[in-house]
Amino acid sequence: MSLLSFWKKQDKKEINIEEEQGREEYTEQKRKAYDKNRGVNITIPDKTEEIEPNQFYNIDSIESITLSDSVKKIGYNAFFGCVGLESIELSNSLETIEYRAFYNCRLLDEIIFPNSVKTLGKELLKGCEWLEKVVLPKYIKEIPEYMFDSCKHLEEIQLPDQIKKIGKNAFSGCSKLKKIIIPEGVTEIGEYAFDRCTGLEEIYLPESLEIVSKYAFGSCTSLKNITLPSKINFIDNYVFNGCENLEKIICKGEIKNIGIAACRGCEKLKKFEVDTAFESLGESSFEGCKNLSEIKIGNLKNIPRNCFYGCRKLKDITLPNGLEEVGNSAFFQCGFLDSEFDFSDMVSVGDNAFNQSGIKKIIFSDKLENMGNNAFDLMSEKTEIIMPKKNLAESVILNIKTNYKFFYGKEDLISSDHITRFDLDENFSSDEKRLLFVVKKVSDYVYSLSEKYLSEIIISELNNKFDDSQTRAYISELNKLIEKPDKSDIKTKYRLDLEDF
Repeated sequence: MSLLSFWKKQDKKEINIEEEQGREEYTEQKRKAYDKNRGVNITIPDKTEEIEPNQFYNIDSIESITLSDSVKKIGYNAFFGCVGLESIELSNSLETIEYRAFYNCRLLDEIIFPNSVKTLGKELLKGCEWLEKVVLPKYIKEIPEYMFDSCKHLEEIQLPDQIKKIGKNAFSGCSKLKKIIIPEGVTEIGEYAFDRCTGLEEIYLPESLEIVSKYAFGSCTSLKNITLPSKINFIDNYVFNGCENLEKIICKGEIKNIGIAACRGCEKLKKFEVDTAFESLGESSFEGCKNLSEIKIGNLKNIPRNCFYGCRKLKDITLPNGLEEVGNSAFFQCGFLDSEFDFSDMVSVGDNAFNQSGIKKIIFSDKLENMGNNAFDLMSEKTEIIMPKKNLAESVILNIKTNYKFFYGKEDLISSDHITRFDLDENFSSDEKRLLFVVKKVSDYVYSLSEKYLSEIIISELNNKFDDSQTRAYISELNKLIEKPDKSDIKTKYRLDLEDF
C-alpha cells in the first residue's frame, strides 16, 4: 500500500469493459463517466488486442487495471497522468508498449513486464515517483530515453542481459537508486543517463562499454569510486560534474581526451589513475577539485581556461615543453603548485592564469606575445619570473601586488606596449627600487601606482598617437596624486616625459 493512499477513493466501483461494447466504451462520454467514479478498478476483457492511444488519458480515478492475455499492444499516452493508479497486471501476450503509456502515474509502486514484451517506448514510466519494484522483460535491447526519469523511490533494478544501450536520461533523478550493475554487452550509456542519482554509491561498468556520454553521472553526489573499462578513450563533457564525494577514478584504457567540466566540482577527488597522458583537456575539466594532488599531462599545446581552477593541493604536474597557451584562470589558486616551468614555446598567458599559485620560477622566451590581466597576481614571495627581451603587444602583467622578482638581463625591467595598472609595495625586490616602463599607451588605473615605494618612475616614449580623452584624464589624475600636499614628505622623484603628448 502506497504511503499516499489518500489518493484512493472509498466508494470503489468495478468496471468490466465488455468486449461486445468495443470501442464505444472509449468515447469521450465514457471517459467523463469514469471521472465521476472513485476507486475505479478496470478489467480489459478477452479479445481486446490493443489499448489505443490516449484512451485513459488523465483519468485520476483509476486505482487498478487488469489486462486480459489477448492484449498485445498498449498505445502512446494510454494511461498518461492516471495519478491514482496503484497497480497494473499486464497481459502475458503483450509485445509493444508505446511512449508515455504510464507517464506520471505517481502512485504506481510496482510493475512486472512479461518476457513477451520486445519494445518499450521512451518516457514510459517517467514521473512514477513512488515506483519501487520493476521487473524488466528479458529480451529488450535498450533502456529507452527517460524511461525511469524522476522515479524517486526506485532503489534497485536488475537490467536484462540482452541490452546494448542505456538511453538518454534513462535513470535521471532516481535519487534513491543505490547500486546498479550494467551487464556485459552494453556499449553505450546515453546523455544524463544517471544524472542526479544522488543516492548512487556503486556502479559496475562492463568491459564492452565504449561510450559514456555527457552528464552521464552528473551530480551523483554519493558516488565515491568508479572504474572506466579499457575501451573508453574519451571522457565526455560534464560526465562527473558535481560528483562532490568522488575520490578516485581508475581508467583501464588510454584516456586521450577530457571534455569540458568533465570532473568539475569533484571536491574529494584525490587520484585520477590513467596510464597514458592526455592529448587534450576541456575548459574547467578539473575545476574545483580541491584535493587533487597529481595528474599526468601529455604533449598539449593548450591548457584551456579554468582547467585546474581551485585545485589547491595540486603539486605533482609536469607541463609539456611545447605548451603554447595557458587560458584564463587555468591554474588560479593552485597554491601547492611549487614547480619550475620553462615556457620557451609559450605564446599567450591568459587573465589570472597563475593567480595565487605557488610556482617557484617561470621562464618565458621571445615567443611570448600576450600576457593577460592579473596573470601572476598574489603569488609566492619566492617566485621568479624571467620575461622576454621585447615589448609585449597590447597587454602585460597587471595588478602585481608584491614580492616578485622580474629579470631582464642585468636590470629590473618591465617592458610593454600597454600598461593598465601596476601596484607595488615595500617588499618589491629591486635593489634600486626603480622601474622603467617603455610605454605606447597609458590607460585605466594608472594613477594607482604606489609611488611611495619607488625612488623613480619614468614613463617615456609617449607620442602623438594618443588621441583619446581617457588617456589624457589618467595622466592628469597621476599628476594630481603626485602634487597632493599629503604626499610632500615622500622623497620620490617623478619625471613624466610628455613632450610629444
